[in-house]
Amino acid sequence: MEKAQMTWRDLCDYIREYNERNGNSYNHVTKKLVAAVVFSNETKSLPRHDYSLEDRTYKFGNGEKYWYGDLCGSSLFAVCPSEIGLVRLDWYIGDWIVEYCYIVAEE
Repeated sequence: MEKAQMTWRDLCDYIREYNERNGNSYNHVTKKLVAAVVFSNETKSLPRHDYSLEDRTYKFGNGEKYWYGDLCGSSLFAVCPSEIGLVRLDWYIGDWIVEYCYIVAEE
């Protein structure tokens, strides 16, 4: 199945609207969504510029603090298949170049 590509801004708007429409809150996510962001090899702050598509793709859910503006924190934890553990994407999203984003799954 072809995944519809979107910009980071469009994905952010989509997830926030999805959460609002489904009555989701940080402590109570009734309808889950998983999205992915693919970063460009052109990102200058990366140590290498030959990462595979899998190495540049990070997946995360709609239950992260990043999507709820009324919280003290704004963390966005994501997983990359080639990484061990979680990555704090909110620390990098302003520096790394987003190639495209897409919805992986939603309820």
